[in-house]
Amino acid sequence: MRSKLFSDTKPVYSGTHAYRAVVNDKEAFELVPDNTFKVFVDGGIQIYILPLHHRKQVSFDVTLQSQDPSWRPIVEKKDILKHLKNFDPKIQKIAENVEEYTCRSIHDIDSIERWHTNCITLLGDAAHAMLHHTGQGANNAIQDAGVLAEALREADSIPEALQNFQSRRKPITDKYQELSRQEPSLESETAFPEKDHFEKAEADRLNG
Repeated sequence: MRSKLFSDTKPVYSGTHAYRAVVNDKEAFELVPDNTFKVFVDGGIQIYILPLHHRKQVSFDVTLQSQDPSWRPIVEKKDILKHLKNFDPKIQKIAENVEEYTCRSIHDIDSIERWHTNCITLLGDAAHAMLHHTGQGANNAIQDAGVLAEALREADSIPEALQNFQSRRKPITDKYQELSRQEPSLESETAFPEKDHFEKAEADRLNG
């Protein structure tokens, strides 16, 4: 739909793979006892650990650089483990205990100018696919849906609603797309650059 009606922009390969699993490993909880998302970094390798306490599980993600842009690369566990030798032994043990990883090459798209016609609109990844470093892809899709519902309720016509929807959401998703391309590193002041940006933006808004 995007390529037919809005933009022929192609997916952009980030140069990275993500190897993901959800684990039932009580030792993983020792790394996230405060129920807080954690990021561990060694050079160009990032490990994301997200506690799913309501399920008594942990989302485990190894992200590293690769020259292979195929959508679903075939990677053996031993090839993942060899990149983790400098990480905490607990992380290495979690990685060893994973039975099967979901392996994906990571792509996004460049910001596109227009999401809508007079009667059709894009939202979520179709409008603004972004990298996973900020963990905001699904969040932004949900927010899109909420704002679109509000715009449809408040506007006098469908074209006006779709224009208002894009006007409200695009500046935010453009920024998230930009920030998501900043992968965490040992030199980064924070693993969550979006937090400072949007807190400042909100303070500026409140201060007039």
